[in-house]
Amino acid sequence: MLLRTIASLLGTLTIVSLAFGGPRQSSDAYLLGKQGVDDYQHRNAPLKTLYEAIDHLNTAITANELNADAYTQRGRAFRLLKEFDGAVEDLRWAVHLAPSSEAAHYELGAAYQRWFDAICGEVRSGQRRDYAIRENAKLLVMANAEFSEAIRINPKNQRAWCMRGIGLLYVSRFDEAIQDFNRAIQIDARYADAYGHRAIAKIDQWRDGAADLERAIQLDPSSRAYFEYQRREAISFRQWKQAQEQTWAELQAFVNRAFSTYQPQESYTDEVCSKCGRWYRRAVGCSHN
Repeated sequence: MLLRTIASLLGTLTIVSLAFGGPRQSSDAYLLGKQGVDDYQHRNAPLKTLYEAIDHLNTAITANELNADAYTQRGRAFRLLKEFDGAVEDLRWAVHLAPSSEAAHYELGAAYQRWFDAICGEVRSGQRRDYAIRENAKLLVMANAEFSEAIRINPKNQRAWCMRGIGLLYVSRFDEAIQDFNRAIQIDARYADAYGHRAIAKIDQWRDGAADLERAIQLDPSSRAYFEYQRREAISFRQWKQAQEQTWAELQAFVNRAFSTYQPQESYTDEVCSKCGRWYRRAVGCSHN
């Protein structure tokens, strides 16, 4: 929550700047914010860039509280900071404001999935993996739903296909995962992540994933360490499943029920504070009420 507090303070400073005729217009602030998030995620910009991006996005949101794109990018920034509760709050609101936004659905799915990964990333084998998946399966189910909606809006979104496949891989729904990776590769034949994760899915199924793994590393040499680690984890987990057949069957049944019974629900409604007259989100509330 400390990062969330810092971002709020930056927003307060932004409001003061606007009151005295700050130079940034709302559209400029949004573009600067998005550029900053892009630079941090894809161009190895320093962490300071991300905080500055949040400052710009606070400006855009202050100027227009219905700016779904600004909420989407700020949620993305919070996800990169691993401030997942803030990311989900912003992104769910972005989806509410713009239900047909492919980017908002994709980023919300990514926030849910990375949140799961942050919780379960160190417990990917044995009985502890079983427990971690049971406790946090809903995050993957919600991520799957958001990626599916992004795909419905734009069937050529290879990132959404791949990310949905990774979520399915986490819960060992290998055939479905491979279908999603296949689709991502059909859209972009140079998509290293799809090849690499398809290799892991094949290894989990006792199949040969060497060609896909080699292709992933050829396309993105920096991914070698990551996919080699994932390969070792897949082999270890495969052995655990073989030794714990009943536990594994129970886990699969649990996950399948979670996926089949999930029903997305609208989370936000517009409200007006009776004391200050400001519009706000029900899920966030207002300090005056």
